Amino acid sequence: MEVQVLLRLSFPLAAPDQSSFVEICRSIAPHFNSSYEWTDGVLLTAEPVRLHVERVSQNEIELTARVCVDELEEEQAAAPAKLLWPFLAVALKNMLNHLDEHQLLQYTV
Repeated sequence: MEVQVLLRLSFPLAAPDQSSFVEICRSIAPHFNSSYEWTDGVLLTAEPVRLHVERVSQNEIELTARVCVDELEEEQAAAPAKLLWPFLAVALKNMLNHLDEHQLLQYTV
């Protein structure tokens, strides 16, 4: 069984351009042990947590954090979401800081 938390950022007018999106993804990577990048996203891991950042459409970016409960120790398995929030918070904070540099971008989370 897995626990997953998904945050979706929607941009009603215009989303960050590709270079800004890549910069955002790369700014998150140092907080994780490994990363795998592709054109529209990045998969970051810090065992047992995996964070997936992806541009799912022209106007949407998703941050998805997940953990496999079956791989956790008994104490962690009792509250697996506690493992996700620190990583999701760092990713969201970095993303919002980058977006704030572009004053004309409007978005909702």
